Amino acid sequence: MRKTLLFIVCLTFSAIATAQILQHGYVKTKGVLQPDGSVVPGIRVPGVTVSIRGTNKVVSQQQGVFSFTPPAQTFFLSGITKQGYVLSDPDAANRTYSYTRTPMEIVIEDVNQRRKELKAARDSISQNMNKQMKLRQKEMARLAEQNRITQAERDSLQTVLEMLLEANEIRLPALAHYFVSTDYDNVDEKRRQINAYILSGQLEKADSVINSKGDIHLRMERIRQEETMTTLRKADLAEDFYSKFVVFSSKFERDSAYHYLLMRASLDTLNVEWQLTAGMYAEDNMADYDAAYNYYERAIRMATMHANPYLLSEAYNDMGALYANLRDYDKALDYFDKALMQISEDTLQEHKALIASAYENIAAVYSDCRMYNESMEYHTKALEMKKRVFGKVSEDVFISLINIGSMYSEMKDYQQSFEYYQQAKEIAGKIFSHNDPMNAHVYNGLGVCYSNLGELGKAIECYTGALNIRKNAFGDKHPILGAIYSNLGMMYIKMGDYAQAKEHFDRAVQIWIAAYGEDNSRLVELYGNIALMYESQGETDTAIRHYEEALRVSKKLYGNDSPITEEVLPSLYLALESLVGQSPTEENRKKLEAFMADKVPACVVISGGPAHEQGLRGKCVVMEYCGWTIESDKAMFNLIAPTAGKPKDMVLMHDGQIERYHFENKIGVQWVLWIVTADEKQKMIEVYRKWKKNLHN
Repeated sequence: MRKTLLFIVCLTFSAIATAQILQHGYVKTKGVLQPDGSVVPGIRVPGVTVSIRGTNKVVSQQQGVFSFTPPAQTFFLSGITKQGYVLSDPDAANRTYSYTRTPMEIVIEDVNQRRKELKAARDSISQNMNKQMKLRQKEMARLAEQNRITQAERDSLQTVLEMLLEANEIRLPALAHYFVSTDYDNVDEKRRQINAYILSGQLEKADSVINSKGDIHLRMERIRQEETMTTLRKADLAEDFYSKFVVFSSKFERDSAYHYLLMRASLDTLNVEWQLTAGMYAEDNMADYDAAYNYYERAIRMATMHANPYLLSEAYNDMGALYANLRDYDKALDYFDKALMQISEDTLQEHKALIASAYENIAAVYSDCRMYNESMEYHTKALEMKKRVFGKVSEDVFISLINIGSMYSEMKDYQQSFEYYQQAKEIAGKIFSHNDPMNAHVYNGLGVCYSNLGELGKAIECYTGALNIRKNAFGDKHPILGAIYSNLGMMYIKMGDYAQAKEHFDRAVQIWIAAYGEDNSRLVELYGNIALMYESQGETDTAIRHYEEALRVSKKLYGNDSPITEEVLPSLYLALESLVGQSPTEENRKKLEAFMADKVPACVVISGGPAHEQGLRGKCVVMEYCGWTIESDKAMFNLIAPTAGKPKDMVLMHDGQIERYHFENKIGVQWVLWIVTADEKQKMIEVYRKWKKNLHN
């Protein structure tokens, strides 16, 4: 009888679960935090379609309420949609739900209102960080004046500050999203105070409110000692760890900021997002790549265990970015492919941003490999995806346009580059204030385009605009200004105003040496530009000294075989030959001969160009070019400008094989001087002579 009774009870329960129980819920907008810590409450939203996996859709009615019969005790949602709205928490449509008598709450946001809130939060955080940056720089100057730190220590600290500022700027959208996406209707008073203080830049007050709850490390120990860790207490402690992280990262105290991220990650090692955030900070701010790998690898394991494709995609994407940072491009592309495999393009709008991120990461890898056509393909895919997800007027679309404009500049297609920067400028005018640092990217990019399109006056206007914006944001001694001063110097060279050119170049040198020391990568191109200025004035001796200084720094930092070193060499070669032409002394001739004894003209094939289409790859030694041969004592590079855009014949050595090539117009290569040994150069000449003899026979 007992077994029968139990059987009857089970049947009765099953019938109730599948046929009679309703899951109730409601849809609302989030409560919005005000600067004084008060909250504007959210409101209920009718007309929202809630889709339940394995059953029908329901639409929220008056007061935003809805109800449905769950297909089982646990269930999944497959979509939450209303025109003009997005989910505050994108994962709300991807987590497992269990039936409960308590109505389930879904929080959505108006797209336009969200955009305004994100901009306001990002602007506020950025202004606070810039203020803290200036305070740190003043403190460093004071310590240096008091001889409490050496100049070398100050330079090192400035380099770290520069790196942290760049990393913080990259992190700004995520920080703004954190504060804006919170539903403050469901947040206690202290949390509201903490967040309001952080957003208003009152970092010490925010930290004081956190500390008023008790020592944060003792709180961690007490929770760990409990047999059952309460969800609410753990969540509150995690929020405090993250708030501590924001406070200390805003003050550029990276060790403390990192410490609190690691504490949060250790609080729950099953939380994928916490592991990824710790990993990204380890990679971007601490250069601790082993730690970053371990956090990403753990995140991948946890996301796989939870069968969460969206978090798994995010973890794969971050691991791919780490390998790209380490220049292991094959592994990077493999992880980016894995990230894309997790999410289909017909997924929720909120998750398509992951697809766009993977596309942009793939584009960056191809760009580093000089495979520009492939890079442009993925940049374009990312742009189209972002337009679908965020709308045509958004910061995400703005960033894609900047990336594509920069890519076209790298490909020397300045007209196309100009068009994309113009599109970015139109968006910037709608979403940024005039002095927002993001506008500097637009002005700088347009300056490059105008310069190469021959409109020097407009180029100077754009570069000056970028300079003023960055001065306003970072002060007049910040290292980020160096590149703009250098660009302005080049404009004044082209206009023949050498006094202005020298003034701007000198300013760039002072800024970069003060920030990074006398042997830093930024000086390589700058010394080359200064040398060009002296060449233009006919001061070839002085120009050669600056080219040699650029070469010294490049060799020290990158070695003989680096593309940067190889690109410096042709300019020095031409200057030396020009010196021989001006003053054909025995000393000058021997200097030129000694310089060329272990170097051969070469070209690096650009992916997608005419040379690439003819089957050429990598680096090729130039044996003949428009009448010049490798046996000549004249500089081949003098022929490049006069033959641009004209038909030309070349003989190249590629993978040990010599072949003749014809190009009607462009070639699609980067010209370099390749450093070899004197013996290797002589062998190349002998192989060329043999090839030529066999050709005539």
